[in-house]
Amino acid sequence: MNAVAEETIEETKERVLTLNDRCDAGSCGAAALAKVTGVSGSLFFCGHHFTKYENTEGMKKFAFETIDERWAMLNENRLKAD
Repeated sequence: MNAVAEETIEETKERVLTLNDRCDAGSCGAAALAKVTGVSGSLFFCGHHFTKYENTEGMKKFAFETIDERWAMLNENRLKAD
């Protein structure tokens, strides 16, 4: 698939997370770009903290569903650059 087609696909994605969803890591509180759901509930992460924890053993054991919307941050940065 060429770059133009990939960009079009990304632009049609809809975000599931809202601005009210905030990072649960420590006292971060940044806007959540990822939601990880496990048996005991859900955790929200900003892009930085999700990148930090996504491949850890603890996360792999906890998560059965992950919503990763870090692509939205990349799209916003592209728009600002234009």
